[in-house]
This record gives sequence, C-alpha cells and structure tokens, in this order.
Amino acid sequence: MDKSLKRGFLELLVLKCLDGRRLHGYALLKDLEQADASHFQASEGSLYPLLARLEREGLIKSAWVERRRYYTLTVKGKKALTTQKQAWQSFSEAMTRFLATPLPDGASA
Repeated sequence: MDKSLKRGFLELLVLKCLDGRRLHGYALLKDLEQADASHFQASEGSLYPLLARLEREGLIKSAWVERRRYYTLTVKGKKALTTQKQAWQSFSEAMTRFLATPLPDGASA
C-alpha cells in the first residue's frame, strides 16, 4: 500500500492499540505487524514522532517503568478514537459504494 495512505491512518491504529492497554513503543510496533504485517507495518521512525505528537495533544500520556516508556490513552484520546473510528467507517463505506458503482460510459458534453 502507498506510504502516503498509511500515514493518514497510523494515528487511528495507534489509538486503537492503546485502547484499554498500556504499551511501550516496541509492543505497539509488534501489534501493528501482527494485525496485518503487509498493510500496517510501521517503523520506529514514523511511530515515535507520532507518539510524541499525540502526547503533546493530550491524547495519550506516558510513564517510565523499568527503563521503558509506556503509553496509555487519556480521556481525550478515548474521545478522539471514537470520533476517528466513526469517520473512518463512514469514509470506508462511501469508498466501497463508489468503487462498486459502475460509472457511465463516455465523457459528458
């Protein structure tokens, strides 16, 4: 899948991975790989800047535990996850409908 498409939904995937869980960065990478390695594989170079931004925005918080930084969702992050999931589902349904609909032949006048 095109890398520009992946960037657009990595935030949603990370928020989902952290929903009700406390994970460190490496565990997040492994979760994404296990979900579907061919589509959701992320690199440390894309994940850690995203985690830093999500923390600055108050969607996640972190804490050091035994030399590892663990991340969890905040209340604001849970709300963002819900909103983003709804937006993604709506977009996905619309895209599926569009791609399944035959388009008229020829160009318009």
